[in-house]
Amino acid sequence: MQNSISIGTLPQVSLIKSFGLHFEQTKILKINMKKICLFILIFFAACKKQGDRDTIPAVNIQVTDATTGQPVSGAAISLRRCANAGCAWGSVEEFGGTTDNNGICQVPPDNYNNASNGDDAIFVGKRNYQTQSFAKSTTLSIKRMGA
Repeated sequence: MQNSISIGTLPQVSLIKSFGLHFEQTKILKINMKKICLFILIFFAACKKQGDRDTIPAVNIQVTDATTGQPVSGAAISLRRCANAGCAWGSVEEFGGTTDNNGICQVPPDNYNNASNGDDAIFVGKRNYQTQSFAKSTTLSIKRMGA
């Protein structure tokens, strides 16, 4: 009797074990697919396009006359940074622009941030004014020739 029970149940146990193993593999596959889908969803949600609201505004550098305090239009501005090999090798122009009628030159924030932090980060020049160098700042006053 004992032999007939074990022989009779052996194929059933084997079938249940193989089904159980297949069931577990399917369950693991479903869980992994859920994790992969969740990861992809989070990844693409984090990669959003930069809209108009997300843009960083330009840095406004204003140039005024040192004597009168009036805006200086048409002044050439050059933001400088250390050369790629280091400051000992000189400097390169990071940004070049001209002031508008309000004495303002709009500089992209990355260019402004890349400019050196030394006393000669910004050069300003205009006809009948002294060419001057300044530390990084957003307000600059330049002197007239002979003043």
